[in-house]
Amino acid sequence: MHSHLFRPALTLGILATLVSLTGCEQPRPSSTSASESGLIFSKGQPAPAANFTGQAWVQRLVDKDDKYACGAGSVQFAPGARSNWHQHPAGQILLVVEGTGHYQEKGKPLRVLRKGDVIKAPAGVEHWHGAAPTSSMTHVAINPDLTAVPVVWGPPVTDTEYQGKP
Repeated sequence: MHSHLFRPALTLGILATLVSLTGCEQPRPSSTSASESGLIFSKGQPAPAANFTGQAWVQRLVDKDDKYACGAGSVQFAPGARSNWHQHPAGQILLVVEGTGHYQEKGKPLRVLRKGDVIKAPAGVEHWHGAAPTSSMTHVAINPDLTAVPVVWGPPVTDTEYQGKP
């Protein structure tokens, strides 16, 4: 078992608790609801093309406010889509809620992600994440301590890096 990747039995229960504890009611798109489409959360807005390869969507779930010093959002990746290399000065937690994906920290092997996996990306460690080549993947990203810069973006992940080749 890798120290940053584990499968807690209550991952979805924890997710439900985190969302309910926020007490926030985020606006949802008026088109097909998430429950009607089988998704946990609505698709949201297209992710910025400058920071992603392929199609990805971001739905903000928790914004920084006076009560919470964290942000959370659902990110849906189409097959083959991925983030650029990036790092979070305060770290990041990823809860995989659907599909199969990839996660890699700079200088370490590529890891396959599956529904129920939890990633704790260490503060300041360059990494990327996204969907597997033939599967979509959705995760909830939690960014703690938003008094810090939430993310520092780097270059795109090359096709060779995406395939897990050194």
